[in-house]
Amino acid sequence: MAVVFLDIDGVLAPFDDDDARAEGYPPFEPAAMEALAAILRGSAARLVLSSSWRSSDAAIAVIIERFRAFGPPLACRALATTDRRRHEPRQWEIARWLAATPGVERWVAIDDEDLVDGGENRRYRAAFRDHVVKVDSAVGLTAADVPRALEALAAVGNLLH
Repeated sequence: MAVVFLDIDGVLAPFDDDDARAEGYPPFEPAAMEALAAILRGSAARLVLSSSWRSSDAAIAVIIERFRAFGPPLACRALATTDRRRHEPRQWEIARWLAATPGVERWVAIDDEDLVDGGENRRYRAAFRDHVVKVDSAVGLTAADVPRALEALAAVGNLLH
């Protein structure tokens, strides 16, 4: 099984100076949605929400509605989440999900947070090194990120089992 761990803020919803996040859920960037769709079309991967949005039923409903409005392949995907109750460094949350989920052979984490470098990411650094696409939070996911994500998804091996 192939998996895409997906962050929302900074990935589908880039941060910018005019951001009105306090007034509800920020819009998703159409180019970011297109890029995610290209990754899913090229990999047939399962989506796993690793974003803090996973903690809110209302936020998950917003994501599902926006994916449905976008259409296939986003509308056709079930949306799993990392643990909704535990909040630790993102890398640890993803690692825990991978360790608890048999059958994952290919995966990529798409995030604007650093999941490889830094002291808190030392624990699983080796396993994450070739499986992360770090995006610019002011821009979000772009077409230029698609080949890197597909390359990470082509790398067979879940070093956490």
